Amino acid sequence: SRAHDRGDNTKKSQCVSDALSLAVVCGMAASAMLIAFGDPVLRLLYTPPELMAPALQYLQIRALALPAALVTLVGTAASLGQRDSKTPLRVALATGTFNFVVDLFLVLGPPKLGIFGAAIATCGSQYIGAIYFLHHLS
Repeated sequence: SRAHDRGDNTKKSQCVSDALSLAVVCGMAASAMLIAFGDPVLRLLYTPPELMAPALQYLQIRALALPAALVTLVGTAASLGQRDSKTPLRVALATGTFNFVVDLFLVLGPPKLGIFGAAIATCGSQYIGAIYFLHHLS
């Protein structure tokens, strides 16, 4: 926000670029860790044995969206730093609506995918938000 206030577009672009790169790298590393070690993590959380299989499936699919979630957080921060609160609101409304509609369809609709469908819908909505921010910030 300081670079934006000074009108220093080069510094502002560099800061956002660095933050986006870090978000992607950290998101991919965290995703890999959760996919590889999801079972022990769920056991540490005292997940009941009868819920382990669906919980692990949900965790691993949702882990795939970690890079997108972090990119969305960076996009929100960058927008707010530029005094733009409308873009994050639009993204939240669009991704929330997408998630709600696709959740209903995949969980309750003909596919009847249950928790797997919920994870897919949420993952998809997070990637939509990340793509929107990447397009908006470029």
